[in-house]
Amino acid sequence: MPEIEHHDLVLFADQKVNLKKDEVDDQRAQVNRLRDRIEAKIAVTPGYGLVKSLHAGSVAKGTALSSVNDRDLAVYVRAEQARWCPRSGVKGQLARAPHRDVMQPV
Repeated sequence: MPEIEHHDLVLFADQKVNLKKDEVDDQRAQVNRLRDRIEAKIAVTPGYGLVKSLHAGSVAKGTALSSVNDRDLAVYVRAEQARWCPRSGVKGQLARAPHRDVMQPV
């Protein structure tokens, strides 16, 4: 049986495991476009109480695998302006926003 060496592991990780830089850049750009759209929607809609939004998750941390299939965005709102949306299970007035207005592919 052939011996597995360090360069074999590096090659395997590069080809099969690690998310390529082009894809990381593309995914980060998608999240940033979504952040811009959400922040613009909130800016023209009174009562949201946006504090900040952050790109979160493995892509943001630089630990994403090539099989990653999601984009993580954390949106923080002021607690006193947040409301519970029982239908969606989402807390906050953002849950009441029509998803077609904010959550279209970017």
